[in-house]
This record gives sequence, structure tokens and C-alpha cells, in this order.
Amino acid sequence: MIPRQVYRTAIKQHRVPGFAGTRLQSNKASPKDLALQSHLPKIENPDTPDRDINPKRKLPKPFYESENFKVPEWKRAFGELFINVFRIDMDNVRAGTMGGSKYYYMCKDQGLQFKDEPLSETAIFWYQTLGLPRTFGQWFQITGLHVWLLFVRMRAMPFKVGKNYQQKLVDKFFKDIELRLSEEMNILSGQIRESYMKDFHSQLLGITFSYDEALASNSDSVLAAALWRNVFNGDKNIDNVKLEALVRYVRMQLYILNKISDRAFGFGDFEFVAPNETIEPLTPQEEEKLREATRQKYEPPNGKILPNNEIRTLSFNTRLRKLKTLLLARNRIVDIDANIAALLPHLNTLSLVENNISNIPDLLPLRHCRNLENLYLTGNPVTSSKYYKEFVVWLVPGLTVLDFERVKPRLKKAAEELLGTFDRPTKLALKLLNNKELEPLKEPISTETQQSIRLTEEERSKLEADLINATSLDEIDRIELALKRGYIE
Repeated sequence: MIPRQVYRTAIKQHRVPGFAGTRLQSNKASPKDLALQSHLPKIENPDTPDRDINPKRKLPKPFYESENFKVPEWKRAFGELFINVFRIDMDNVRAGTMGGSKYYYMCKDQGLQFKDEPLSETAIFWYQTLGLPRTFGQWFQITGLHVWLLFVRMRAMPFKVGKNYQQKLVDKFFKDIELRLSEEMNILSGQIRESYMKDFHSQLLGITFSYDEALASNSDSVLAAALWRNVFNGDKNIDNVKLEALVRYVRMQLYILNKISDRAFGFGDFEFVAPNETIEPLTPQEEEKLREATRQKYEPPNGKILPNNEIRTLSFNTRLRKLKTLLLARNRIVDIDANIAALLPHLNTLSLVENNISNIPDLLPLRHCRNLENLYLTGNPVTSSKYYKEFVVWLVPGLTVLDFERVKPRLKKAAEELLGTFDRPTKLALKLLNNKELEPLKEPISTETQQSIRLTEEERSKLEADLINATSLDEIDRIELALKRGYIE
């Protein structure tokens, strides 16, 4: 699968040189330009006349969704302190602020229109360029299409995280519909509103199924048929040029969503491509620049490492004393360095989601990670092994979270009954270990101890040979420093 890295946000946030021109100056027509090439007259559909929304009272957008809103520094500092003290699961919290707020209002605003008010740039595309009727039901179809686009990306996230984002998004969607029906459309009868809500729920299910079918078939003709039935209301006088323009619009959004990383998407660094813009496939060099831009944005001073790097072995060439959180999802890791505890003495959170760790004994090096409390191995073949959870909890007694679930006392008790103790493991434990002996717990290596281990002549000769073959400035600096000091830090 193509590594999912954001490029639209990278241009905006990181100002990567030479990218803006690549994106906006395309020989291909934008969806809006393509639709405007049609010379067919608009034929009004008597079944769907314009009924501009004439609200009794417009629902205000939350102040924190305004463009100029910024969180005060004192609130930010207090929030970070609160999260660290109480160990708040921010992936769960962020699902509400992103899926249930920012991303929903992005979807809502695409086709939002009111009577006697000027249309936004995106609404002009839907109602004037494509000629869709200005009705509440049409707004629902446009919003539903964008909600489905976000569903596609959310389903590619770790299962429980993505499910939570989807739930928050759809909850906000229907809560807002009910408020709009009562406050803006002035439908005061609860029974009538409930009837409308059931109808909209059925429509959303139909939208999702039809677009999913098009996505699974990877066919533009199937996608065009789904868009015709839903967005164009099955209009018999459909303008095929405008239908093609909408297919292009959807494909553009899917391309961007396929490029954005989980972390960037989860933090809300995604925006829909405007209908008057075009995109071009990124070259491998451009994708690498964007990956680097994403790393720079999301790799804070305490050393978090982003996913999608094609790493095969969890190992480091140097000791990282300050690193507490290590995120290595969606790589190809098959084994873990036996000295991982010495290399990362303060490791607290480790995510190896969707890697290739297959056997229970491959997890043995984690036994010596005394500070490890949060471990995520979802998507690795090893998780399907019998007694997997019991073994991991037994192996790393300090775990509080395993695979996005709290480690409960009854699981620890079951693990101890099944596997015994490290000093006296049961036959089952030895079987799971392939009869490997458990090494005594290693003491953490202090800075002084680490520095007292001098290079041997053989190690020095090897480093000198590595220096000749070094391919990067960082590697040269590291080897030269080790030769100068006489030890590897």
C-alpha cells in the first residue's frame, strides 16, 4: 500500500519548497472547470424544485471552530499537565474534538445555503455549477458524501480508534440534523422530526453501501452510478459532463486521504480539496519530502517516532535516554533487539500496530523494559496466538494498557495461574517460550557504566571501515565522535 502521508497539509503547514506550483498548476481541468465545459442547458426537475432554507433561527457555529480561535497558552499548559497526571487517553478524547466537531463542520459547510444569503465557493459548485436543487434534502446528500469520504479514511486507522472517530462523526451529524429541523426548519412536532430522522438514517445507510460498493469495485462507472442515484437524485436528464466532474472531485479527495498519515489525520490536519483545484500524483521524491515534513511536525523533543518507515528490526545504534514514547505502526518489524531495554531505559509507551511479529518468543526482550506501561501490538500475527494476552501481561508485569484496553486484575491473576512465576514457570510457559530460559532481569545501565565500556581494537577497526562507507553526514558525525571518545554512547 502507498504510505499515507499528507501533502496538502504539508504544503500549508510546512511550506515545502516547490510543492505549491506542482499541485495547483496542472494540465488537467479541475472538477469545476470540467463541469463548466458543458454546453447543455439546465433542465429543471419538477420532482426536486428549489426550496431555499429560510431559517427561523440560524444555528451558530461553536466559537472554537472559528478560523481565528486559538487556545490560550495557560489553558494549553494546564491541559498537558492534566493529561500527564491522569494519563488521559487522548486518542479517545481527540475523536470528539476532531470527528465530532472539526471534521463534521467541514462536511456541513460544503453545501450549506440559506435564503437571501450569498453562497460560499464550495456551495456555488454544488448549486450553480452542477445545478443541484437548493433544498434541505440536497444539503443532506452533499454532507453525507463528505461524511462517507471521512469514513473511508477512519476505517484505515487502528480499529478501535477509527471506530470511535466514526461514531463521534455520525453522532454529531444526526444531532445537528435534529437541531436544524427544529430550530431552522421550524418543525416543532417531535413525532414528525423522529420520522424525518429515521428517513435520514436509512438514506445514510444507503449512501454508505452504494459508495462502498464503488470503492470496492474500483470502477468509475459504478461510482458514477452511485453519485447519480444519490447526489443527482436519479435525474433522467443528467448532464454526463457534470457527473464526470463529480467523479473527479471524489477521486481527488480519496487520493488525498490515501496520502495522509494516521497521526496527521487524527490531529485534524486534513481539508477537502476545493472544486476549483487540481492535484497531481506525487513522485517518490516528493513523498519523501512530505514524510520528513510530517516527522518534523509530530516528533516532539521527547522523541516520538512516526509510523510508516519500512523498519524491519526494532533496534537503535545509540542509547536514547530521554525517549519515553515510540510509535512504529505499519512497518515490517519482525523482531526486537535483545538490548532494547538498555537502549531505551525510560520507554513507557510502545506502539507496534500492524507489523509482522509472529511468535510469542519474539516478545521476550520486552521483559527487561521496566518502565513500559502501554503496549500496542494490534494487527501483528502474534495477537492471534493462544494465551497471547496472558503471556504479555505475565512477561511485562508493569503493563497498564495492552492493545487499547486496560489490563484488569483478573487478567493478571489468570496469567499467573497459567504461567507461574519467572523463577518457577509452568510447563505451559516453557512451551510458549519454546523451552528458552528466562534471563535474570538486567539492571539499567547508568551513564557512568555506559561510558566506562571502551572500544576494543576490533570494534575500532570496524568503525573506521564503517566511516569510509558512511552515506550520510549524521552517520559520519556519530562514528567520528565514537572514535574520538573511545566509546559509543
